[in-house]
Amino acid sequence: MAFDPLILTTSLAVAGVVAAIFLVLSVRKYPKGNEKMIAIWTAIREGSNAYLKRQFRTIAIIAIIISLVIVAAFGATVDFTYGSEIALSFLLGVAFSLFAAYVALYSATNANVRSTAAAEKSTYEALKVATLGGGALGLVVISMSLLGLSLLYALFRDPGVLAGFGFGASLAALFAQLGGGIFTKSADVGADLVGKVEENFPEDDPRNPAAIADNVGDNVGDEAGRGADLFESLTAENLGGMIIGLIVSIIIFNGVINPYYVTMPLIVRSLGIIATFGIDPEREQSGCLRTFRLHVIRTCSWVANRRLYGVLYRIQCEVRYYHRRAVEVWACVNDNVR
Repeated sequence: MAFDPLILTTSLAVAGVVAAIFLVLSVRKYPKGNEKMIAIWTAIREGSNAYLKRQFRTIAIIAIIISLVIVAAFGATVDFTYGSEIALSFLLGVAFSLFAAYVALYSATNANVRSTAAAEKSTYEALKVATLGGGALGLVVISMSLLGLSLLYALFRDPGVLAGFGFGASLAALFAQLGGGIFTKSADVGADLVGKVEENFPEDDPRNPAAIADNVGDNVGDEAGRGADLFESLTAENLGGMIIGLIVSIIIFNGVINPYYVTMPLIVRSLGIIATFGIDPEREQSGCLRTFRLHVIRTCSWVANRRLYGVLYRIQCEVRYYHRRAVEVWACVNDNVR
């Protein structure tokens, strides 16, 4: 029995989500600093959570309305069942994207104050906390995209249905990115600037309420918004690769869909999750930036090597396949000549 590549991609995606949650929890063990740090952090966290809660509610309402429109449109023109499948895929894209955005925001707000407190000890401690917090964002984004696409393709075996997942991710990214950007620019250019001009407050002075709002906007825009935006970009790249693999498979195998061709983008993406586990900010305590750069170079080299191996292996399989076909054709020609 042939090995199903979706087992590999789904397993690694789940491992990535678990690792991201572990990184979020590992950041919480570090101290939050003095009372002033905690007071400012609490205000920023409460503002970020309030904004995100309101934004998620708005996105959910719009997503439900659009999903009903999708079902009605496909039901009237194509097929009601197919429309329901795309609507389900669309809602999962929205949900997975918002989950990634929430984890990114939660990780950032918890890592910010702890990284600041750690900077009082050394730059290494600050970099370590920041790497753990940022690593949660990167892992959860790629893992949730990979998990959603793997589960949907395993369920429907139709890349067309998966287009709804990408549409949902795009909708969530649109609201998260633009909404957070408008919020932070309004607070920064508007109220924060007024406080500087009229009250002579310095930059990021906690006495200026707009400074808190500005930092709230930085979190919801640069963390939650960036997480949803990266989720949408990764999903679109994976979907594009799967559709290309589907077309190539149909052309090469005379209408037969080879699952390895379709899922190759997901397999390649899952290698990135494995490579990410190789970055360990706690391995060395001296020369932290140099150590971090070496980890990044080692990780990229490993991924490039694995991808090159996969491509060469695929080419070798194709050469063997066409060589066998050529031998069969030549044998048939010889038989006819005789």
